[in-house]
Amino acid sequence: MATFLQLIPRLREAGVEFVIIGGVAAIAHGAERNTMDLDIAASMSLDNLQKLIAAIQDLRPKFRMRPDLPVVTPDNHNLRGIKNLYLTTDVGAIDILGVVEGIGDFAAVRARAITLDLGEGLGTCLVIDLDGLILAKQTANRAKDHEALPELEVIRRRRQGGPPPPTPC
Repeated sequence: MATFLQLIPRLREAGVEFVIIGGVAAIAHGAERNTMDLDIAASMSLDNLQKLIAAIQDLRPKFRMRPDLPVVTPDNHNLRGIKNLYLTTDVGAIDILGVVEGIGDFAAVRARAITLDLGEGLGTCLVIDLDGLILAKQTANRAKDHEALPELEVIRRRRQGGPPPPTPC
């Protein structure tokens, strides 16, 4: 079955500059979460965005907020100067952010990235570090982020050698 995770090796093999953030990053750090899309921070340079679109062109990427527009192509004039890009494809959604709240622009996110093996044929990839992911989710302050934070905090405590929090009766 085709899933949005198939986007990861395509982007890597095309030389797209990106760092995995969001739900897939949480899972890569050990969280047991479900996510329905791929969130990445990326260089929003025209060259990088053109590489990204070319890598997924056969999956018919469309602007998620404007489904009335045709399939996005690497020469689409709307790619120039864009800050965020929200796409839907034949295998699922991908959100491309130029700035991650609480962290900063792509260079700041890239500075916090670590290389992780995502397994299942996905290979190694840059993923935002756990502290950065927690900070981004705290700053985003959305309900789904509040749900994820306790588990991410437990993972961080375990990595730091601390005991997990007490379990309520």
